[in-house]
Amino acid sequence: MNEGVFSINQSNKKISLGQKQQYKICSFSGKNALNSQLMWGHYANAGLGIVIEVEVNNCKNIKEVVYSDKYSSLDSIEKILTHKTTEWQYEHEFRYLSIDANNEEK
Repeated sequence: MNEGVFSINQSNKKISLGQKQQYKICSFSGKNALNSQLMWGHYANAGLGIVIEVEVNNCKNIKEVVYSDKYSSLDSIEKILTHKTTEWQYEHEFRYLSIDANNEEK
């Protein structure tokens, strides 16, 4: 799935695997994913699963995933962790990002 993949360039060359591993991530799908047969097939036991609606108000830690096949503009850990290639666009994903205080890089 290439989660967290990025191309090293001048603006992100100091990002390390350790920095990325500090983050805890929880993924959610937006309403647009409800009618996706791919979503039901991949994540809901071939359509036998259920949907649980979660309403979130004003949470700065929830970021909408950007779908693009360009990696050159990924110049921060947050951008890397909220980027996926366009083939995954049907997921209409949002991610809650939190830094794990117990796993901070020294």
